[in-house]
Amino acid sequence: DAYSHGFESYFSRMTNEFSKILSTAACGDIYFSLDSDGSSHDIEKLLYSSYLAGLAQSVTSVGLIHAISHTISPICKISHGYINSLLIIPVMKFYKDKDLDIDSFLKKQGIDGLNHLEEKIGSLLKSNNIVMVDKNSLTINDDLIQDIKNDICFKTSPVLPNSEEIIKILESIIE
Repeated sequence: DAYSHGFESYFSRMTNEFSKILSTAACGDIYFSLDSDGSSHDIEKLLYSSYLAGLAQSVTSVGLIHAISHTISPICKISHGYINSLLIIPVMKFYKDKDLDIDSFLKKQGIDGLNHLEEKIGSLLKSNNIVMVDKNSLTINDDLIQDIKNDICFKTSPVLPNSEEIIKILESIIE
C-alpha cells in the first residue's frame, strides 16, 4: 500500500517536485526493505519510508490503483492494501503503454525496469499467500465501472482510462 502511495503520488495530476522527491525516496527504500531479514533497523526504515509516501500522497492525492481499490475492496471483502498490491503492476503497465515514463521512475529508485519490480512483487505475493481476486466475488458491469470513475482518486490519475481499459485491468487481477 505504501509503495502504491508513493508511485501514484509521483504520477498524480497534482504532483510537484517536492512530492516527487518524497515518492522516489519512499518507493526506493520500500523496494529494498522488502528483502529485509526482519531486523529492527529494516522495519524502522520501512516505517519511515511508508511515512514519506504518506506525506507525498497527502500533497498530491493518489490515482487509478486507489480508485479501483476503494471501489472493489468492500465488494470482494478483501483489504485495500491487498487489492493495491495486485494492481501495482497492471496499472504501471497500462501507464507505460500510455507513454508515461515508468522506467525513469524505477531507475531513480535503483530498480532496473518494470520486469524486475514485477518479479519481486510476484515473489512477495506468492510468499505471503496473496492470490488473485476470486471471479465469483466480483461482477464487472457498467455500474462497477462508473463507481470506479466516480471515485475521487480517479480524477488525479495521470491517464483516465476508458471503460474497456478499466475492464482489462480488473480482469488482470481476477482468477
